[in-house]
Amino acid sequence: MNKRCILHTITLGILIVALSLLVACSRSAPEALEESDSSLTADTSQPATEADVVEGSDPGLEVEPSEEVPSRKSSSASQVRHVKIDSFKFITPDLTIAAGDVVTWTHEDSAAHTVTADDSSFDSDRLSSGETFSFTFSQPGTYGYHCNLHPSMTGRIVVE
Repeated sequence: MNKRCILHTITLGILIVALSLLVACSRSAPEALEESDSSLTADTSQPATEADVVEGSDPGLEVEPSEEVPSRKSSSASQVRHVKIDSFKFITPDLTIAAGDVVTWTHEDSAAHTVTADDSSFDSDRLSSGETFSFTFSQPGTYGYHCNLHPSMTGRIVVE
C-alpha cells in the first residue's frame, strides 16, 4: 500500500469514529436535557410577583428569595461619567455626580499620566495612551484629583 492509500484509510477511520460518537451523543442528549431541564422549569400556574422577579430578568422565571440578592429600592440607577485625558489636560475636569456613580478617565494623550486623589483615596498608577481608569464614588463629598507626573493637571469631583 502506498502512503496516499494509508492516509485515506486513516482519515476514513477517523471520520467513522467521529460519526459514531456524534450519533451516540445525539441519542443520549435528549434524555439528558429532559432530566436537567425539569429543575429549571418555571411554575406558570401562578403569576410572578414583583418579589419573584429579579430586575432585568425574564418575568417568566421565578427566583427564590435570598439575602445575597439585594433589591434596589432606589429609582435612580448609578451612572458612568467620563473624563478624557488629552493635551496635558483633564477634559471636563470638574463633575458633580450622585453617590454610587462611576467616573471613568480615558487616556488619549501621548505622554503617561495618572489620576490620583488629593486625599489618596484612589490612584490609577501610570496610564498609557488608550488605557482607562474607573472609580466608584460611594460617599458624598468633594474629591480633588491631579496627575502625579504633571501637577498642573487638576480636577474635582463633587459627590452629592
